[in-house]
Amino acid sequence: MNRKQASAAGLTRYFTGKPCKHGHVAERLVSTGTCVKCSLEYNRKWRQRNPDYARDHYIRNRDSILKAQAAYREQNQEYYAEYASHYRKENKEKIREKYRKRYAENREAERRRGQDYYKRNKDSEKERNRRWRNNNRGKYNAIAANRRSAKLQRTPAWADHDAIARVYAQAKLAEAVTGLSYHVDHIVPLQGENVSGLHVSWNLQILEAEDNISKGNKLK
Repeated sequence: MNRKQASAAGLTRYFTGKPCKHGHVAERLVSTGTCVKCSLEYNRKWRQRNPDYARDHYIRNRDSILKAQAAYREQNQEYYAEYASHYRKENKEKIREKYRKRYAENREAERRRGQDYYKRNKDSEKERNRRWRNNNRGKYNAIAANRRSAKLQRTPAWADHDAIARVYAQAKLAEAVTGLSYHVDHIVPLQGENVSGLHVSWNLQILEAEDNISKGNKLK
């Protein structure tokens, strides 16, 4: 489609399939005929040269800018989903390091945020976890086997197995009575970063599922 056809159709962008003068094969703006990537690069450089004006403009027009951005994302969901997927694949370690740093600096706030998110999205998170297990059966089995092995290695010969069984039975009873999901958690994790606990009755506690998931493999 050329610019004239796009304008007649009431579109704001068009795509010719041909590269622009800078080699970008991308959509072009009907208003100027400029390649979208060139326009973005020009705007980025302009903001760098005029940071005060750019900041003041954003502050004055924040609501309308955010509304326009939200509308554009809504109209281009497939593009954003593909871009996000590609970015995550190409920047896995960078993303991990970012979240490690944020969690380390705001440990308690991040733990509460995780709990709140899980409570608000309990059903969708359960469904996401179920899909992950089905799509990654090998990884899931390896994780489960590793945890079983850790329990065996951290269970001393003198452990009271009846007492351990009673804790798990109490968790099942709590689920039956309340209708909520409960996990049996190790107070001192079996595979903690700095310390490893034992699989014994006095190192077990019953937690709601979301609390245990947000706690993870931490001493808390």
